[in-house]
Amino acid sequence: MAQIKNKPVITQVWRELFQVAAFSQRLSKNFPKKLSAEAYAGALQAARGIGRGGQALIAAIEPLAGAVQAPRDYTSEINALIDHIKKGADPAEGEVFYRKGGCTLCHAIGGAGGRLGPDLSSLGASAPLDYIIESVLNPAAKVKEGYHAFAFSMNDGTTMTGIPGRETATELFIRPGPGVELPLIKANISKRENIGSIMPAGLIDGLAGVPKRNLLAFLGEIGKPGPFDASKANVARLWKFYVSRDEALDPKPAYAKSELPVYTLVNGQLLKDFLPADRAYAVARFTLAEITTKPLIVSGVKSVWLDGMSVELKDGAYAHSIPPGNHFITIEIDAKNPAPFAKVQCDDAIFLGD
Repeated sequence: MAQIKNKPVITQVWRELFQVAAFSQRLSKNFPKKLSAEAYAGALQAARGIGRGGQALIAAIEPLAGAVQAPRDYTSEINALIDHIKKGADPAEGEVFYRKGGCTLCHAIGGAGGRLGPDLSSLGASAPLDYIIESVLNPAAKVKEGYHAFAFSMNDGTTMTGIPGRETATELFIRPGPGVELPLIKANISKRENIGSIMPAGLIDGLAGVPKRNLLAFLGEIGKPGPFDASKANVARLWKFYVSRDEALDPKPAYAKSELPVYTLVNGQLLKDFLPADRAYAVARFTLAEITTKPLIVSGVKSVWLDGMSVELKDGAYAHSIPPGNHFITIEIDAKNPAPFAKVQCDDAIFLGD
């Protein structure tokens, strides 16, 4: 543990350790006294995610982590943040942080992103800012229906945590993390406890003031008319990067394990800062209900292929008709000198997310 410096990784290690009930009980009675501040912070975050079953661990870890045990005054904190945001915040910078911070792993915007947490496409247009801030600072306060996490105590003494999903006569499938589905044998479940939100509290507590209010300002703008309007699917918001051009020109299911998904900004701009260092070919998929009457507009790329066939652009557009059905577009990024951003748009198309 002492060698790990990344807090999300530390937290995940503690989560896995805490799944063993007997081990957790021993730790709650005698928690190690000489760990790093990062280790204690990760342990505390993991323990808080267990629900009521983690109270003994929390009580043991808080003094070691130097945590303030007095109740947190969320109302005053939220009001202060709103005041700072009104005085000046940059939602565009907040969106960049949202992407780089990995929020897309759990949340989708405009159809692109993870499904572990609620879709945020209309968040700013449908919820007041104080509600949004509270949901980030204290996720357990208000959990959207269908996103409650449960702690499942198993007959072998382990505890599995996740959001229940589909089930069969003998198995219950849970989502313990982004992009993961885990089967539990129903007969082996001895107890289940609703622990509220799977999103841990304190995720942005370590952020400095400016990045924090920029991020919250962005969340408050999603879905409103303007640059953060995610209501239309006419831009590619998900690109899957491949190892080679051959894979990108014929993206078979067999290549799925080598895919590297990268999400754009809400407006479809794939910033050069988001590009993987070792890949230059990417694929986006779209569907057409009817033959196109609007051009396919492409910017910031070196080469373009449609359904595996090379296409020539005129003034950054492909104006030839494209038939109804499912299609994919492949782009090559200039790896040595990438443009500030790449973007693909067609107002007749519906670009697909995950």
